[in-house]
Amino acid sequence: MIARAGARLPKLAQRFANFNGSFEALTLIDFVSLMDVQQTTRLLFIDDNLRDQGGHYFELATQLLDGANQLGYAGAIATHKSFATHAPQNWQHDLQTPFNVRRMLRWSLGVDGASTVERDFDGAVLTGDRSSLGQTARQYAAALRDRTRLKHHPKEMVRLWVEGMKDLFKNARPTIHDRLVLNTGDDFVMLALVQALRETSVPPLPIHVIFHFSLCDQPTPSRNVQRRWEAWGNQVNRCLQALVPHTVHLHATTPGLAQQIQRVGVDVSAISYPTRIHRSKSKLCKPNGSERMRVVLAGLPRAEKGRGQIRSFLESVASTGFADQRLLVSMQMPDKRWQRMVPASLHNDYQNAKQQPNDQPPSCPLEVMTNNLSTAAYHDWLDSADVGLFLYDPQRYANRCSGVLLEMMIRGVPVIVPNQCWLAEQVELAGGQGSIGWMYDQHSQIPDLLDRFLEEREAVVQRCAQHASLIAERHCGRNALLEMGITDRLHTQSLVA
Repeated sequence: MIARAGARLPKLAQRFANFNGSFEALTLIDFVSLMDVQQTTRLLFIDDNLRDQGGHYFELATQLLDGANQLGYAGAIATHKSFATHAPQNWQHDLQTPFNVRRMLRWSLGVDGASTVERDFDGAVLTGDRSSLGQTARQYAAALRDRTRLKHHPKEMVRLWVEGMKDLFKNARPTIHDRLVLNTGDDFVMLALVQALRETSVPPLPIHVIFHFSLCDQPTPSRNVQRRWEAWGNQVNRCLQALVPHTVHLHATTPGLAQQIQRVGVDVSAISYPTRIHRSKSKLCKPNGSERMRVVLAGLPRAEKGRGQIRSFLESVASTGFADQRLLVSMQMPDKRWQRMVPASLHNDYQNAKQQPNDQPPSCPLEVMTNNLSTAAYHDWLDSADVGLFLYDPQRYANRCSGVLLEMMIRGVPVIVPNQCWLAEQVELAGGQGSIGWMYDQHSQIPDLLDRFLEEREAVVQRCAQHASLIAERHCGRNALLEMGITDRLHTQSLVA
């Protein structure tokens, strides 16, 4: 009833607006729909990945919780146990910490998972399909491989996740007026969700699952990748059938990811990934005309985020932007193995940057941030950016959202991004090359694009500031929830009042 009412509300609101004080034009069903929506009082967000402050799991959770409050709902969050000791002191939302397991994505059939065959709801290899000798061999191989996974055995991960959900339901006691939202969904955690709901007694609930990670990152998938892709769809559809009588809504954080999911027969809607609304200081002029322009590579380096490209990038600008003291490269780096990412010629500069006091301007062409920035320190760092540089793998981000890019754009920071991926689509939507940034096809083009940024900076920053307001409106928690079909309860109450 709640889901149906949500779809009817725009029409109902118009009928209220056009009516002169009498309710005769509204049917009894209309009133029941409105009252059901009005009684939906709590959004219960679930993310076993959320362990501490900072990072995108924390940012996503806080944006969705704030959005829930803005729509008139009480927001609650269920997280990993360790978040209990790392939550902010001023945390104002209802907090449950039932999970002793995380990263269910580990056993996904998608790009970021290790599964090669479908699994049953308890995490065991699904062995019912004997359609081919090859399929049977894959199932037996997967079952044998599972036995070697002592720490992260899929059945044990499902069991622990189910135990967490049991604790959550025992304490939160969801009613038919609540909604569940899985902040970070995948095909494997949906298996665990089915198992959890089978082992507990909860009323039929509306459930929303948000997908972030690609099913495939190959332009032309190989047969093995195509097989896993199809198995992903089969697995999710099995879960949807098993979750009846609960009403499940699936959402993807990019249109490209939604299309991937739809291609394997799964119904899903595209929503806007929420990010923190921020207004930083004007970047039109530096306090000192000779100060270096800060090029920020935000986030810890990982393979899909261009870890292997950092060294060659630093080499390419060492003889130009560094030599004439125009550029400062600011990076977040791990304590170990940084030597692989920094050319030997810059090792002394790197060590000096590590020892540089935070309250003094950098004295060398590098600025090195620690790998454990607090939320406030991370956002202060982003505030300092003059340009955001992304060395991301375009195949991995062809259909994947980048929260860091949105954090740059909402600040009005120009960006340089790889072409042929979701990041480039955001620059295209803003006006294309040179609008709010630039796109490159080869990493060798980046030094020239940095030169263009220095030449056209003032005009580009003005356009970025204008575009930032659009990003703030579209990519906020409130709008993401509305796009998910979750009704503005405050507006509904005003219609009923």
